[in-house]
Amino acid sequence: MPDTPDLHYAIGLEPKEALRYLAGRTNYFPSFDWHTVWEDAHAKAFAVAKAMQVDVLKDIHGAVQDAMKKGMTVQEFRKSMEPTLQAKGWWGQKKMVDPGTGKERMVQLGSPRRLELIYRTNMATAESAARYQDFVESAPERPFWQFICVIDAHTRPTHRRLNGKVFRWDDPFWNTFWPPLDWGCRCGVRKLTEDQVKRMGLTVESSAGRITEETRTPNRRTKEDQQISVYKDPLTGEKVSTGLGWNYNPGQAWALDARSWQSAQALPLAGRRTVLADLAKNNLVAKVWPEWVDGILARKTTNGFVATLGWMKPAVFEKLTELGLKPESPLIIADDIGIRHTQRQKKLQRGQAITIEELKKLPSYISNYDAVLYDKVNNNILYVVRTAETKAGKAVIEVNYNLRGLQQPVNLFITAGDVNAYNLAESRYILLDGKLK
Repeated sequence: MPDTPDLHYAIGLEPKEALRYLAGRTNYFPSFDWHTVWEDAHAKAFAVAKAMQVDVLKDIHGAVQDAMKKGMTVQEFRKSMEPTLQAKGWWGQKKMVDPGTGKERMVQLGSPRRLELIYRTNMATAESAARYQDFVESAPERPFWQFICVIDAHTRPTHRRLNGKVFRWDDPFWNTFWPPLDWGCRCGVRKLTEDQVKRMGLTVESSAGRITEETRTPNRRTKEDQQISVYKDPLTGEKVSTGLGWNYNPGQAWALDARSWQSAQALPLAGRRTVLADLAKNNLVAKVWPEWVDGILARKTTNGFVATLGWMKPAVFEKLTELGLKPESPLIIADDIGIRHTQRQKKLQRGQAITIEELKKLPSYISNYDAVLYDKVNNNILYVVRTAETKAGKAVIEVNYNLRGLQQPVNLFITAGDVNAYNLAESRYILLDGKLK
């Protein structure tokens, strides 16, 4: 393996998306064993096995961001980090109490090899997230994606079986088989036009009905089972799975959000409520949302690009359940179709469109609303924010929408607009939470 990873797949590409991905991982997850940090935490939190102190994690996280900004080699990264970690006692072998068993055992903390692993893993996943965003942006022109392996003596046989396979950009295959697929994975993806596919004589496959989930028990101490995705090749019948802990696409934070709730179902009611309350308070979406909106409005076409808008608060989720309208998930997502719908010419002409500045504040409608209403006529819910004495902004959400590529329905943002506040007092609306001022 070369001294520096293949960070920039396109010459001259500024790694803004990769840096944003790293900067967004500000939930520090002290962990004893990497298996306890599953797909959600890999993409949403920053975690290093055996790093039980938050200050150590913050130091490593900051150093990884700095390494990407400055284009450091792995040797430069190690040289910058070793003195800091040694000064904080996170170096060499030490006895630690395993929280899974309560027993003390000797473990390896910081070392040159571990720092190299941290460097390569975080750089690869950050660049993978950035590359996925770039691929989605160009999907209208290059809608076919081909899985590519580095073929040599170090190539995993399972990855080799995927080499050359072509799927459409929106095929569910990419939800879980977007590289890297395992530790040290060097696989990649290239995007192709329809003409290129024909000229190269390639076959576009579909993963429909060919991806299943299987149970593994990676953590022998806690005996905790985890689900991984497995793809069955229709030609050979061979199965290919991702490595443990790599069953996700780092560029699809919204899909990982959906899995977060699925994972929480194993918790008791009080635990689920706590998880949901914490998710609803997360402000990361609000930080990246404005730039996402700018990008969508700047394009002339839509390509179904999806992002998390927010989460239902426990009060809203539970009230809908009481009304017999139980959402399959509290996750609220938005796609570029819904975003562009808010600025349709008809809405603008009627004075019903929210301003672009308000559109950029949409996550706050979900997290800091004045009221949430259920519309009995249209069978959807409205998040309402008072914008003037007689006016209110509303975000319309369709409950239990079946989005392609997800096994579980989510709640989809349909549109947003300005309304007369007094209209929201009509009998068609049921107040779920908050109050109409």
